[in-house]
Amino acid sequence: MGKADVGRLVLPALGAIGAGSAIARDGDLDRSLGTIGKVFMKYPDGSFIDSYNVDAALQPDGKLLLASSRNVADPDYDFGVLRLLPNGSIDTTFGTGGQAFFAIDRVGSEKGDHVVGIALQPDQKIVLAGFADGDNLTGQDMAVVRLNANGSIDTAFGANGVAIVQFNLGNCSANGCVDQGLRVNLQGDGKILVAGQASSNQVASTYSSTFAIVRLTTSGVRDSTFDIDGRVTMTFGAGDQARAFRIKQLADAAHLVVVGGANTAPGSINSDFALARLNADGSLDSTFGVGGKVTYGFDLGGGKADIATDFVELPDGKLMVCGQVEVNAPANYDFGCMRFLASGVPDPAFSPVLVPFDFGGQFSDAPLRIELDPRGRFVVAGFAEGVSGNYDFALVRLMPDGALDTTFGNGGLATFDSLPGSGVTERDNLASGLAIQPDGRIILAGTSRTSTGSPEFEVVRVIGDTVFSNGFDAF
Repeated sequence: MGKADVGRLVLPALGAIGAGSAIARDGDLDRSLGTIGKVFMKYPDGSFIDSYNVDAALQPDGKLLLASSRNVADPDYDFGVLRLLPNGSIDTTFGTGGQAFFAIDRVGSEKGDHVVGIALQPDQKIVLAGFADGDNLTGQDMAVVRLNANGSIDTAFGANGVAIVQFNLGNCSANGCVDQGLRVNLQGDGKILVAGQASSNQVASTYSSTFAIVRLTTSGVRDSTFDIDGRVTMTFGAGDQARAFRIKQLADAAHLVVVGGANTAPGSINSDFALARLNADGSLDSTFGVGGKVTYGFDLGGGKADIATDFVELPDGKLMVCGQVEVNAPANYDFGCMRFLASGVPDPAFSPVLVPFDFGGQFSDAPLRIELDPRGRFVVAGFAEGVSGNYDFALVRLMPDGALDTTFGNGGLATFDSLPGSGVTERDNLASGLAIQPDGRIILAGTSRTSTGSPEFEVVRVIGDTVFSNGFDAF
């Protein structure tokens, strides 16, 4: 799986059980969830989910929301949400039997509506972001849907619950336009931030795309105080390919940071981590990097294709940015992270982090999410290739200085497949959702593709810090 697949967006360590006591380690499966720490399921109506695209949001009461489109009948997909209880069983009080669907189904389209990101408002309303098929004149467009806390559609949002945002940068009828929301976050004032891509040409020989950023008001309309029309696009240098994966409001509430991947020369396959900082009005913050933008290349090998997929802001204003780093051709990718000063300069006190799983196949590994745990360590989640074309959930914990936390899993790493407990032949497991509970336990969510042949939800819960009966942890 190569770089483009990240955008489609996109061995478990079992504790020994002794007589009368349980000995567990950080990174072990939390056996109180589902079957020995794992849950596998379709939607309750039996429908399968969208390959690669699962995001998760943890409610304050411990219930878990999983967002992924349900497969109606290819190419027809609907936005979908499933809610689980803390023990991993379906919460039947949500929606209809635990599931909630929303079909956009625009006139003239193939009805391919794909949800990729989820965010939870303080009032427990659910914001979903992704993209929806249009007709030949518009192609795919960004789509944002809001549900009430019970899973019903919030008709007060946008137009009867949905906001469609078009960029349409090229001749869509001739060459195709693909405008996609890939992740969604909320500002402190409730406004909605969506990051993704807008392509101006889908002809393979001249493919081009830009960062695409949207800010919506709490009522679901484009925010006119954000670059006048609520939309921002950008490329980097002279490059013609860029894709944004995450935008967040910073702690100062006056700035936004967006990260992704971009080339800096037309037609080049050499892409770098790409960062930009925006003022609250959507303009570039000229005090960050060069004119508000930063590119950073690991440039280790192959086509030098490096793409940032997520970041966290640290208490001192620094940014920890992680993504997929190409280390060798044709498809050898590793987890990679770099820390940046608040000014956008790579932190000279921090050495770039490279984490290879390299279990098999073409050694294609990719991180999709990063979070800070309660102790200030970095938890990075994604997938790692085991044998050719077979992927497992992959989890890394780093110390604040970027070093692997050797108390976690196997030297700082942990992987999880579909076995044991699934009762089927294991194939693919890709984690794209991450949440950390207040007690430090780590939730991974993603897809499992097994001998059933179609993807379904997989959720894994992992012990973050081992606590013994005396109240002290393991170190």
